[in-house]
Amino acid sequence: MISPQKSKGFQRLLELSQTQLEQMAQRLRTLHQNHQTALQQLQQLKQYHQEYTHRLNTTSKLGVSIANYHNFMRFISTLETAMAEQNNRVAQLSTQRAEAQQKWQELRQRCKAFETLIQRAQQAAQYEANRHVQRHNDEIASQLAQRAQAPFSQEIL
Repeated sequence: MISPQKSKGFQRLLELSQTQLEQMAQRLRTLHQNHQTALQQLQQLKQYHQEYTHRLNTTSKLGVSIANYHNFMRFISTLETAMAEQNNRVAQLSTQRAEAQQKWQELRQRCKAFETLIQRAQQAAQYEANRHVQRHNDEIASQLAQRAQAPFSQEIL
């Protein structure tokens, strides 16, 4: 049987775990938002890259000066570098988000374990209380039965 003190201890541990769970849920939401923002930025960079590559091709067909061509190429190269960096950022955020998700699940399982322990402690306490009441009722019933038989046993003698 789990003592009431242990039950209170489990309750405190549950409260601490729930606080950690809420903090991790907030971190997970933030990481998700950051990941979505990074994906949008990456998509925007890809769109710019596609637009400027198309512009370079269109302008090249019409004729372009070497200086303009080099400017286009430098800008496209800068976009490609930015896209690579942004891809790394998205991958990093994906990893962080997956780790936070795993930690959140662990904390959630921990909370459920403490809830189960507390529930079992309450059930055990209720069972003991019911046994005590039953013993008390049995004792009273036994005493009443003895009193009820006592007058009959005196009449027989």
